[in-house]
Amino acid sequence: MRFTALVILIDPPAWPAHGRLWSHLASDSSAEELHRFAAEAGIPRRAFEGDHYDVPEERYHELVAAGAVATSSKVLLAAIVAAGLRRPRRRGEVVLRSRTVQDYYPGAGPCRVDVIRSTLEIPSAATRSGWWLDVRGDTVRLQRGADGWVLPTLVPVASGGWRSPMPVPAGPDGPPEPGPDASHGRLSPPLAPDDSRDRLPSRPAPEDSDGRGLPTLSGGDVAGTPLGYVRVRLLGPPGGEYDGPLPWVFRPVRRPARTGPGAWVPIPEVAEAMAAEDVWPLVERLRAEQTPDSGAR
Repeated sequence: MRFTALVILIDPPAWPAHGRLWSHLASDSSAEELHRFAAEAGIPRRAFEGDHYDVPEERYHELVAAGAVATSSKVLLAAIVAAGLRRPRRRGEVVLRSRTVQDYYPGAGPCRVDVIRSTLEIPSAATRSGWWLDVRGDTVRLQRGADGWVLPTLVPVASGGWRSPMPVPAGPDGPPEPGPDASHGRLSPPLAPDDSRDRLPSRPAPEDSDGRGLPTLSGGDVAGTPLGYVRVRLLGPPGGEYDGPLPWVFRPVRRPARTGPGAWVPIPEVAEAMAAEDVWPLVERLRAEQTPDSGAR
């Protein structure tokens, strides 16, 4: 089947998820027209999946009556591909958790936050601070922050690659407050090519057994290996406070090439306190992958 004019397509509700059946709503030529149709039909932007909208089965007939053309899943997919709108599938990636967060970054408005297990490099240069993550058996490498254990932070450097913030000595009252990159509440500022933070020390920071300070990984340790990423998608126009990329932000999670400062902490001891952290689903996933017969794939 060929469509000679711009058409909004919908396939039968045959895709099970969350106890319901779902249809795909797509355009044969224009993402802008698809967004316009969806907005007029009251479909929230968070239902957009890169090249189509997911819509529940109870809305199928309503959307057909509104002008969507009923077709098969095969024809819908072929139309997206022919129009160059198909989002490439990244093999082996698994979405571990998705949730909607208001103002994930100041002024960002509602955001969809996906935690993704992946051994591929992040799919975009629109990055902000992320995390170093090292899981071995039932333990995870953590550092002490102002309010308890935290994952070490990594930031992009202007010359490419990743590194940790420079170490900060602990004061007499305990470890320092985490910097702005230690939480999702603030964006890392852009790095100029001559930014002093891009100058790595000639030798690694000493091991810190009690978890205080922040590690600096230098030389070949800058890159590490990818374990996954947190994908933040802005679902609407941001406010004036927001100065990050649109509509996506990617926060990498990588395994360092060597063990940095910190302490190995039993995962069960901190699971409850850290369950709401962005990266915690990845901690649990990596732990399961190292457990025989866990079923993690």
